[in-house]
Amino acid sequence: MTPTNGLPNKSDSVKDNVNNNGEVKAFSVQHREMILRFSNSLDEKKKFFDRHYPESVADSSLNIIAISGCELYDRYSEDFSCPNILKAVYPIGNLTVRINVETRDIENEFYAYEPQIGKSNKSPVQKDFFMSDKNQNIAGIIYSFTDIWNLKGMNSIGNDLIYIGNLYSNKIFNPKSIGINNIYLPILENGYLTFKKDFT
Repeated sequence: MTPTNGLPNKSDSVKDNVNNNGEVKAFSVQHREMILRFSNSLDEKKKFFDRHYPESVADSSLNIIAISGCELYDRYSEDFSCPNILKAVYPIGNLTVRINVETRDIENEFYAYEPQIGKSNKSPVQKDFFMSDKNQNIAGIIYSFTDIWNLKGMNSIGNDLIYIGNLYSNKIFNPKSIGINNIYLPILENGYLTFKKDFT
């Protein structure tokens, strides 16, 4: 599955800010738009999955959604500490820092709780793809921002691959078995959602 940038005249599409008649301009990374494109593609993939695979087949097999972000203009701006695809399936918001104004010390760093993200028309899009048992027959997501046919700068296929596990799935999958080294496994403990990250 490959999310597109959307129609250029739509307010929630990912814009091409680089190819601007040869003129170089500073621009902000379009995190919100990228998360919306991911959410839309995941919903479409789930609808396809539900239409074509009986529940008995889905429950008895190992199901993983593969997503390529190779068509998105801002794909190379990904932050591997908390990529946009992770924020699309879990209620993760912006990085928040708590600073003691007297000592100027950073006392805490965390990502804000963000259960939904708004479109330009203010309508909300829920970020709960992996936050309930409605998609429990999907073990996780494999994501890549690289076009597999254009691996310039990549030492080998798979270096950019990201695996995100589903908190509510009982499917067991070892992403390292297929060479994935950027792994995010969700853990719910004492009411807090954290991720065991493995980048080895």
